[in-house]
Amino acid sequence: MAAPPHVAGRTLGGGSPGALLRLGQVANDRAANGLRRYFSQVEDFDVEVDLLGLRSEGGRTIVRFVRRDRFRDPSGRMVSRRRSCRRPRGSASRRDADEVRRPAMRAQRLSFVVAVLASAVLARAAIPPDVERSLKESKYVYVQSERKSGAFGKPAEIWFLYEGGTVYVASPPTTWRVKRIKAGRKKARIAVGKTDGPSFVATGRTLHDPALEERLMAAYARKYAEGWERFADKFRAGFKDGSRVLIAYTPAD
Repeated sequence: MAAPPHVAGRTLGGGSPGALLRLGQVANDRAANGLRRYFSQVEDFDVEVDLLGLRSEGGRTIVRFVRRDRFRDPSGRMVSRRRSCRRPRGSASRRDADEVRRPAMRAQRLSFVVAVLASAVLARAAIPPDVERSLKESKYVYVQSERKSGAFGKPAEIWFLYEGGTVYVASPPTTWRVKRIKAGRKKARIAVGKTDGPSFVATGRTLHDPALEERLMAAYARKYAEGWERFADKFRAGFKDGSRVLIAYTPAD
């Protein structure tokens, strides 16, 4: 089953020290017990996580996500904040695991959600091996987005970045592929290399991730060196003013 790109709900605050250690969220029993004591006093805790994806880096799996958390701290004050995060899967959030600080503990509790999401992503539908080989070798993909009838539209050739099992493209919000995603028609067919090349059915979603946008532009500069100079300024300005939208396509169930 594919991992959902968005998850909202409550996390569990009462994990045992042993469970916390196995998850890699704390380094010792003292930290685990301090974490549990703090969150036993927290009320009305709600977490919303948008999972952006996973990628391998130096033998680790890096989880990228946006989190929004809202809760009432032990003093009764409502806390609400939004953060973009990049964290090695299973890593602790604190710089010093022997000291339990309140801001760090909020991040630790949220990391339970991240661990669940990361596991789900690893179990999601995979891109077929022949398609993956083509994605690593080809310069273009051909995207067919979903019409109101449920049929796929005409294939559109476009530059792409393939990273962590996801195909990323960037398009103006006026294009059909963006309009259809925003209308709830997220299904697409992605052909690689040519219109009748290896393909897979995908689910598309729009996102805003400055770090990913920078990686996409850097990859485009290398991959499309002959034409990138003409479009670099348009891409950079477009990501800033909203005239260009990042789209992520992941394999559908």
